[in-house]
Amino acid sequence: MVIARKMCAALTWSSTNASGVTIDNGVGKVDGSGSRQVCPTQTTTYRASAVGEGGSRDASATVGVSKVVDRLTLHVNFDTAKATI
Repeated sequence: MVIARKMCAALTWSSTNASGVTIDNGVGKVDGSGSRQVCPTQTTTYRASAVGEGGSRDASATVGVSKVVDRLTLHVNFDTAKATI
């Protein structure tokens, strides 16, 4: 997923029989299923780690941030009443 600068994305996850789920990069401990809004300032990979009686599993998702520069606006006014410019 790629978002524009200053925008956010929703991370959504689900697990079965997990006793604990943690997502890195500032998200922290979360419920076994859910979603969280993230607003990275640069491309970031989020890794989820689930632990349960059956062992552990990891998954990841990357949120890309486009490098589009904010639009520049230039206003020019011409005074047509003058003889010289």
